[in-house]
Amino acid sequence: VAFGALAMLRAASLSSALGWGGSAVLVALVASSPYLLYWCFGSLETTMAAWLTVEIAILAGALVEGRRGPLSPITVGLTAAYLMVRPEAAFVLTSALAVWVGLLRAVGTGADRSAIRVGSRWLVLAGVLFAGLCLFRWSYFGQLFPQPVMTKVGGDVWTRWVDGLDFYRKLIYPPLGIVMAAALVSLPWLIVRELGAGRRKSTRLFVLLFAGASAAFALFSGGDWMRGGRFFTHFQPVALVALYGFLSQLSPRRLSVALIAACLAINAAGVVGFAMWRNSGRPLWAFLEKDWIIRSYGAEFQWPERANKIHTRDILFIPEISRIIEKLLEQQETVSVMSGQAGMVAYYLAKRFDGRVEFIDRWGLATRHFMPAKRELDLQTTQFGLNFPVSLFLAEARSRTEPFWHPDVIFDFNETARPLIEANGYRTVYEQSGNAVGYLEQPGTPLYPIFGAEGLLVSGYTVTMYHYAAVRDELAGPFGEHPRSFDWNRARASRLGIGLH
Repeated sequence: VAFGALAMLRAASLSSALGWGGSAVLVALVASSPYLLYWCFGSLETTMAAWLTVEIAILAGALVEGRRGPLSPITVGLTAAYLMVRPEAAFVLTSALAVWVGLLRAVGTGADRSAIRVGSRWLVLAGVLFAGLCLFRWSYFGQLFPQPVMTKVGGDVWTRWVDGLDFYRKLIYPPLGIVMAAALVSLPWLIVRELGAGRRKSTRLFVLLFAGASAAFALFSGGDWMRGGRFFTHFQPVALVALYGFLSQLSPRRLSVALIAACLAINAAGVVGFAMWRNSGRPLWAFLEKDWIIRSYGAEFQWPERANKIHTRDILFIPEISRIIEKLLEQQETVSVMSGQAGMVAYYLAKRFDGRVEFIDRWGLATRHFMPAKRELDLQTTQFGLNFPVSLFLAEARSRTEPFWHPDVIFDFNETARPLIEANGYRTVYEQSGNAVGYLEQPGTPLYPIFGAEGLLVSGYTVTMYHYAAVRDELAGPFGEHPRSFDWNRARASRLGIGLH
């Protein structure tokens, strides 16, 4: 949340440095962005990346104007922080710098020589820092890039571009991404204008190229599967500064003011629309009512997790799979657990059992078990990681002897895969069902006519709570013949004293 606020406020400083003015209107434009607001509460590095992108853009101006040196502590520190926050950051920054320096060398004048020197030295610095980061990863992790990158590298380039175009298509879903789409459209126009006006030495050109390189990564990497335009959020404040600069220079002045006001209105509509119909978070009025129910399943879960409908499914599941693992650990030293869900559940299992659980990620984003299979089976990669369906895994496991091909426990929320697993030597020992809703459920409360199931403002995004855990047949004896079950709908209705709808 704090980094998101910094990105919003520092965007005004960037706009002032670029000569477009840093008014409160610009701060409001950035602060009302649905993507940035959504990811402020995502508990990921997304808003840190957004803030550092703004700082790098501001730093460029200080370097060109001589207020900072290419090797000053602030330059080295900010550049290193930016390169570390996201795995693609090095490629985004160095490509922007290389194109910037190349344009200055090709069409620049004598006045551009100082900018060429600054850009060249900064490019060398970024390369040295990136090399040092890669050496650290190699010595500590045994590979040059984070595991998700190693998994997704390769595959069909055309498919990746198609996925990237689809990611862009979802961007302009009205009214959620119209303003961001307008910002992206304004980038090439502003770049051409800067070149044509002979202001190549200004930091505007680099900042525009920097935002363009980020946009290109979102396209050519295949985009991201998470809702809320995560890859766009990384550079959204800078792109919106460019849009503001474009609109603020239009004439007549009344047209400029009207278009900026329209962008603010569209952003506001996008925030409301996203919150009501596409948001995985729980509205505040419903969250406050249900929090005591979720909290009873484990006080260790943090507020962003309890406030998220998808994580509600995991909060209910983690105590159950923990009991399964505890029972297995009574018979053996360690337990291997496989899933295509390498997020919150895997994190808490590692935290609770500290070295006694080996997690196996079928998608290959969190563990390396199936990296050899990626080459042997020519597995393609998607936004989710390895395209390794359960059916193919089970078919391959029949002829494989390595222990990770025969995990002790398999869990997932894909109900269609469960019969396949049960037909290949596993028994389901736990399943849960139900739906997480985003409306007020307690009749008779003052807000129920507005936020209730049939109220005026009802959040329409519902999450299925289905989850199951299956244990290998030879280990499933202590769990009985029938799986333990939990119906979230019935439990919720019982605790709230309401009938099922």
